[in-house]
Amino acid sequence: MPEGVEYGPQFTASTGLELNVIGNHAYAYSGAIAATTSLDRVLDFQTGAYVIDAVFQLSASVDISGLGSGVTTGFQLQFNGVTVLLSKCDSTEEDMLPMVTAQMIIPPYTHVTLDVDSTSTTGSTTQTMVGRIYK
Repeated sequence: MPEGVEYGPQFTASTGLELNVIGNHAYAYSGAIAATTSLDRVLDFQTGAYVIDAVFQLSASVDISGLGSGVTTGFQLQFNGVTVLLSKCDSTEEDMLPMVTAQMIIPPYTHVTLDVDSTSTTGSTTQTMVGRIYK
């Protein structure tokens, strides 16, 4: 574990808005979020005195009971209130990816937020961030 990096809060399912830190690894899992047609904050955390080499995986909303029915989902990733990534994906269109992957460097002491918006209330979406901490 890097010096000064402590074990952060871990939850039984490890899902929620928060950042989880174990040794020199960091992760945030939104869990299944019901699709909405208005902005919904799915990740919201503050980093510490370290850099995170992170990979975000953003998934379009999918109705697993309908197996294949889905919608377009848009994402806005912000660092300290500044938009660093706008993207969208679609779980029904063949010409759009059902998932977006983005590798980002998260600077020290950064407030990270991820908002999601879908074109329908059908299904659920998930977002994950995994990364390595460098002190």
